[in-house]
Amino acid sequence: MRNELPFNDPPVWGLLSWAYTLGITSAYEQTYPWYVGNFIEVFANDYFLEERTEFFFDFYRGGGNEFRSNNPFLSSCNLNFELAAALTGERITDYLIDCIDLKYYPVLFIDEYYIPSRHAYQNYYCPHHMLIYGYDREQQAFLTAGFGQTMTFGKHLTPFADLERAYESIRDKVARKQQRDDHMFFFRFNTADAYAFNPESVRQQLENYYYSRTTHNLMNRNVDRYSFGLRTYDSLRNYFEAERTNDPNLVNRNGVRQLHLYMEHKQVMLDRLRYMQAKGYLTHPDELLADYAELQEQSLGMRNHLIRAFIRGKGDESIYAQLQDRLGGLKELEQGALGRLLEQLSAK
Repeated sequence: MRNELPFNDPPVWGLLSWAYTLGITSAYEQTYPWYVGNFIEVFANDYFLEERTEFFFDFYRGGGNEFRSNNPFLSSCNLNFELAAALTGERITDYLIDCIDLKYYPVLFIDEYYIPSRHAYQNYYCPHHMLIYGYDREQQAFLTAGFGQTMTFGKHLTPFADLERAYESIRDKVARKQQRDDHMFFFRFNTADAYAFNPESVRQQLENYYYSRTTHNLMNRNVDRYSFGLRTYDSLRNYFEAERTNDPNLVNRNGVRQLHLYMEHKQVMLDRLRYMQAKGYLTHPDELLADYAELQEQSLGMRNHLIRAFIRGKGDESIYAQLQDRLGGLKELEQGALGRLLEQLSAK
């Protein structure tokens, strides 16, 4: 017997919080207006060197945890290992199968050392969340999604026995206080919710991006330690300056991830413009589409250039200087395109 829940290649997969949730919602056509009406604002942490914390560039949707009901189309619940043990006993595989039959997508906290499709397999301890979107009893395996051997996002077949070992490894470390309990999550698609594309909401978010600010969730979150919108270009350039100079306070070099998320933002902007063009929201779309196609192409090129440099073992300071220069030019290009886009939306 095989049971496979709908799961598409997600439009954003730079972080698992986006990949898992959007992999589910993008399988349902009615969610597309919500997708193109969101994922506009971005943010970055400004004090990563002073505080010796990892730098990040990411989409901003109010700072809520995407695994905890921050998506209107996903019902979400979570369990810690203590509660999971009371519910499942020693039958984690049967329990997960029961959840899938109830149309829940389990997101299990596991040790990827035991997962054959993962880069960490039999190499190093790696606590991570893994989404399960189905099972195949004949093959004795779960249908899973996540970052594979090449660190790209994809679908994989994970044997029941391997998943059980990966789960037990984390469970034992949590019990011995050697690992924080990051919980397991369960998503179910919420068919009751509907979302109509809201051009005014999009305009307000674009204004936030253009003016490097946010108005999301200010009652619950202090945002003065972050940069937003166009100012994140400066944050990215500061990050690559720290890479170039080999700053001793730089924690966990991850320039490829930052450029990948930057590229995904330009791709989402391009998706949004095409949707708005098709729906008649734009009076002069051609130049805007051309500019964002250029931004997407250039950002993809920068990401791939950095990947190739690392493969060749030539991640020297000249590459980071080039990235800083190119980001400066792309900021000017996007600032001009955004200004014209806001003029068109404000004239409606």
